[in-house]
Amino acid sequence: MLGGPRFDPDRHQRIDTLMVCVDGSRPAESVLEPAVNLARRLDARLQLLHVVEVESDVASALPGHAGHGDIMESGYVQSLARRIREADGFEVDWEVLHGDDPAVAIHRYLSSCTNVMVVMTTHGRSGLSQVAAGSVSRDILHKAHCPVGVMRPVKGK
Repeated sequence: MLGGPRFDPDRHQRIDTLMVCVDGSRPAESVLEPAVNLARRLDARLQLLHVVEVESDVASALPGHAGHGDIMESGYVQSLARRIREADGFEVDWEVLHGDDPAVAIHRYLSSCTNVMVVMTTHGRSGLSQVAAGSVSRDILHKAHCPVGVMRPVKGK
């Protein structure tokens, strides 16, 4: 668990909600089991966060297109929540966020939250690949007012 330069202990005196960022990748989903275990230990709610890229104005103007991606993406987090509920007997909330930049969307969502901790995985990039591709976990850590748990992907999951 890390606190970045903007960590605000007055807004996050305890952890009532553990927010797990998922992006559809195996590495991100591999931390779900450890996150459930941590939420149990903390007696905290578990919430899944998923960012949907904002559709272009041209694509969203097509007849019958608006909202289709949103329904599919919410189906993804709903199925993860159902899987956790069935496997672990643990209730899970979820939220689908929108934005071109996942770090900005997550930070915007977190800005009004109190007593939360964000859990996310790192894809393990370093050096030039991190500079070229960016790092959502690094950006969240530096911008978030809450504690951030950055986990390496669980091997074999």
